[in-house]
Amino acid sequence: MKIAILTASYLPAVGGRQVFAYNISRRFAASGHTVDVYVPKRAFQALRPPFLELLRPLPRWFYGLVWKLPAIGLFRAHCYLRRVQRTEGYDAWLTIATFPSGYVGACLQGTVPTVLRASGDDIQKSAEMGYGLRLDPRLEAKIRRAVRSFDSVVAMTETARTDLLDLGVRQEAIVGIPNGV
Repeated sequence: MKIAILTASYLPAVGGRQVFAYNISRRFAASGHTVDVYVPKRAFQALRPPFLELLRPLPRWFYGLVWKLPAIGLFRAHCYLRRVQRTEGYDAWLTIATFPSGYVGACLQGTVPTVLRASGDDIQKSAEMGYGLRLDPRLEAKIRRAVRSFDSVVAMTETARTDLLDLGVRQEAIVGIPNGV
């Protein structure tokens, strides 16, 4: 298969999302798949071989405009992703995190199989702890739209499954894959 991975956060930052993106892309490639990982330009420029293998830098403005000029940024990001899909002909897209990656990657719905891996502050919220992107009603609306646009959404825990159901994801679209598998 020819697989594209879209992520807003990658090495050299080190956290769950970054390590997952690195490891899953390596495992797909080791299994004989063709893999391209689309990462922010700043992450691409901060890395050296062998970490550049499989990476494709996104345009400099890709995520920034989505934050600063949402309508224009989203339009440009959608145009970019659709053009990449047309020219590269990926068999599937794996998108890591609901916002901003899932929000922009939702435009691929209906053109190619799409999977979203959501975890942490992008789907969880706690007003008591001041935790989660969903505490901002505008971001919650965008996240809600995004998660409903993917063919499959990965839940790493039962708590994540509950959060996804709360966001309106169809039960049959949720795939339970524990972290580390």
